[in-house]
Parts: sequence; structure tokens; C-alpha cells
Amino acid sequence: MADSKMTGKERVMAALSGAPCDRLCWSPLIDPYFTASLPEQGYPELDLPDAYRLVGADIIERHSPTLRTLHHASVVRRVERKGPNELETIETPVGTLISERGYTRGSAHVVRWPVQSLEDVKTWQYVMEHTFYVPNFAAFRQRQGLIGEDGIATSSGPFTPITAFLEDLCGVEKTYFLLADHPAEVLACFEVMHTRNMEQYRLLGEGPSRVIIDYEDTSSTMISPAFYRRYCAPLIDEYAALCHQARKLFITHMCGKLSAFNAQLRQGQQDGIDSVCPPTTGDLWAHEARAAWGEEKIILGGIEPPRLERMSVAETRRYIQEVLDAMPTFRRFVLCTGDATAYGTPVENLRTVTKVVREYPWK
Repeated sequence: MADSKMTGKERVMAALSGAPCDRLCWSPLIDPYFTASLPEQGYPELDLPDAYRLVGADIIERHSPTLRTLHHASVVRRVERKGPNELETIETPVGTLISERGYTRGSAHVVRWPVQSLEDVKTWQYVMEHTFYVPNFAAFRQRQGLIGEDGIATSSGPFTPITAFLEDLCGVEKTYFLLADHPAEVLACFEVMHTRNMEQYRLLGEGPSRVIIDYEDTSSTMISPAFYRRYCAPLIDEYAALCHQARKLFITHMCGKLSAFNAQLRQGQQDGIDSVCPPTTGDLWAHEARAAWGEEKIILGGIEPPRLERMSVAETRRYIQEVLDAMPTFRRFVLCTGDATAYGTPVENLRTVTKVVREYPWK
């Protein structure tokens, strides 16, 4: 145990690096999905650092701006409202992509995928070939300035091409049909996307963030271990290598069911896994992840967000106590929600976690 009380920033970095801490680090994943619900509880809709301060947690801000994405003049992107939804059109000399998203209580859902055919794959490849990135480090430093000594801002790295197809471009069914029917063309597009991803990670390595997070959202409900081994693991290791060359910590956000990937995650070159979620949303308790992945892998997670939203204060206290009691050690561990803190989660439940953490003996 450290001799004196740490700042939130010191505690977060000590927890992530495996250094001695004064106590357990507690940092829920807070984003606009949760903060949009604060007025329903009588609070203003706070900026993220102030939302963390409201519940007394250490700050790990996600998606802090670090790079800007630019396109060649031949790629024209327009975003407009369509009733309650957002319509995006990307026009190129080889085709046009149209996507639509709806928004409900701070959460987005896909109405129309932009890539639905082989021709769309080729159009997206053109977009990627004519996309480039520039630093936006001043914006990142501004976010860190707002956080101050209460925690850290983090940069988001791009996810693997197949994850982009599964989550943003095609959806699960269409992605696998396109891979089966047109493997050469889809893999050619993947290669261009991976090249652009590497460019982003090189730039992020030059930036001020000490922690880079790749939001893979991995789950066996969406990708098989065989496909993960082929299309994700080698690329993630390349991203990790670039971050390590720049002396950055590289963490993969994997908020789904992960037990099927235990062997691969233990061998993976990422420094840690973020948003490890217990049943029933996920399928790994934090202590199980520690046993499966070894002592050196950083683990952020341990709390199922829907349960935290539903429980009473007394139930929350018992639940958190059980999660912590099961952990063999808190080294390289950050108690966190297993993905975004749910809309409407009672502030008192989050404050209860804070109380339990501050009372719990360091181990």
C-alpha cells in the first residue's frame, strides 16, 4: 500500500501499470448514454468529468478527441435529419453509400446499413483509399485539463476491419454472406482498412495520451473463435506493437461473452481487456478472467450494467462486496462497469460502489 493518498490520476495509472496503490481503483464507463438520464434524477446533464465527480469515482474518460478524419475532395459526406433519425450520404465517383441511425434515450441503433452489396464494398474501399488523418492533440489536452488530477483522458484507436463490418457497415448476417460469396473483394477492402488503421495508431503513438483503447466489442455472439483468430488477433497484435513502440498502454474494449476466447486473450499482445462483463450480459466474472488470462493482463470490469441499474442500494452493496471478495488480487485491476453505465442507473447505486471501494482493504 502507498504511504499517502493518491490523486485519481495517480491511482488510475498505478492500477493500469501494476504499481502500488493506496486503494482499489473504481472507474465506471460513463458516457452520454448515462449522463442524458441525469435530469430524470434531478441533476443537470453534466459533462463527463463532472459526472464522475458526482459519484465520487476515478476518471477514465473514453473517446477523448485526438485525431481528425479528413477525406479527399472526391468523397462528399452529408449528414441530415430524417425525422428523429440521422441520415448519412457518402458520394464517390464509384458509388454512393447511404446509412440511417435512430436515437433513443441517448443510444443509437442502425436503421439502414451503408454496405449491403459487393458494389458497396468497393465503394467503401474507395472511401478508405481517399481518407487520411491529422492530429488534434490540442483538443485532447483540453479534455485532460478539464479532468485535471482526478483521472485521465484516453484516446480511441480504430477497431479491426471485420469488427467495422459487423458493427458499423454491414451487420452480422451480411458481413458473413459477403465474406463467403466474395472473399477476395472483401479481404482487399479489409487490407486497405487495416493500412489506414495502422496510420492512425502511428499518429496516436505521437500524441499525448498514455492509454489507447481499441473498441472491438468482441463477443462470441458475434464472432467465432476461429474467425477471431484469423481476422482479429493478428491485427490487434500489430496495433499493440505500434502502441508499445510509442510507450503507450494498449487496451482492447471487449464487452461481450468472452470465455470462448480465453486462450487467445491470454496470448494476445494487448496490455489489458476493458469492460469485462459478468453474466448474464457477459459470461466472465472478473476473478474468472484473472485466472484465465494471467496476472499481468490488465482487467477493467466486474459489474454488469443492467444489474447495477435495477438493484437497490442494499443489493448493490452486497453485489460489489461479493465481486471484490472473489478477486485474488487488485493488482492491474480497475473495478468498472462491463460497458456503458446504463441509462437511468441510480446515482445512489454508483455512490454506494464508491463507498464500498473506499472501505474495502487493498489486496
